[in-house]
Amino acid sequence: MFQSSRVLALANGEHARAEVFGKRLKVVCGDEVRVESNPATHALQVKESIAATHAFHAHDSHGQPEVLAANVTQLLVLMSEQPPSGSVHRRSLFSRRRAR
Repeated sequence: MFQSSRVLALANGEHARAEVFGKRLKVVCGDEVRVESNPATHALQVKESIAATHAFHAHDSHGQPEVLAANVTQLLVLMSEQPPSGSVHRRSLFSRRRAR
């Protein structure tokens, strides 16, 4: 089974690491999630991602839209007159859309 971990900001203001299980559960920065404690290890596990009210989208390397951040209410865009020097990964951010 696929497993990764994320740092969560808890409702009480503390931060904790939680395990995310399964390939179908997609979690991005800003998502609100439901967590449970694993009875054997007492580790937090993300069980569900709650629907976002807003999402920030971009196209991936295959041209498919992907969510970069959830529950976005403000966006700051920085631009430069000169292109950056060196090897920089460029990504075309195209919109902030309401999540469905």
